[in-house]
Amino acid sequence: MNYTELVNETAERSGRSKAAVKEILDAIQDVTRDTLRSGDKVIIPGFVTLELTERGKRVGKDLQTGKPTEFGPTKVVVCRVSDAFKKYVRE
Repeated sequence: MNYTELVNETAERSGRSKAAVKEILDAIQDVTRDTLRSGDKVIIPGFVTLELTERGKRVGKDLQTGKPTEFGPTKVVVCRVSDAFKKYVRE
């Protein structure tokens, strides 16, 4: 499901306009991005927990030359899906 399909399906199920749903989804995205950037977690009970963590430097392989190369530290978003959501999807 892409963004447009998500907006359409949510609008249909909620009885709201597509424009209203799009505005809400965009606001959720903005709030989530700002919250993670500030160092806090985003927790949606029964669905997902998002957290920004830092991965340390590591050694990888240059795919073009095959030689080892060092990658510096980077920030990554960790997404943990709730047990309730996993159970629902598996059934």
